[in-house]
Amino acid sequence: MDNSQRRELNDGIWRSHGGYELALSPLLFGLLGWWIDGRLGTSPLFVIVLAIAAFAGVVIKTFYTYRYMMERVTSERAEVRAARSSTERANGLSSPVDENASGAAAEGAQ
Repeated sequence: MDNSQRRELNDGIWRSHGGYELALSPLLFGLLGWWIDGRLGTSPLFVIVLAIAAFAGVVIKTFYTYRYMMERVTSERAEVRAARSSTERANGLSSPVDENASGAAAEGAQ
């Protein structure tokens, strides 16, 4: 298995763990609440409270993880654009936007 295949496998595993968290966290916390309710004699109180708390925690974690990943992708894209732009300027190339602007200015001068 080469590095790109390993990276792809790791990315897939990392992305898929959220579904397990979303399903298992409320279940495990609900079971913990069931055990506590059995010890204290409070029927469904801790089951409901702990299951809702676990679900809310997973949703909040998912939200912040998504936000972090989107910020990371945006900054990486900005870095690539900046590097590409500086490389083009260093090589004397211009972007299509620059060519259109300079062409319009040359036509206006005639």
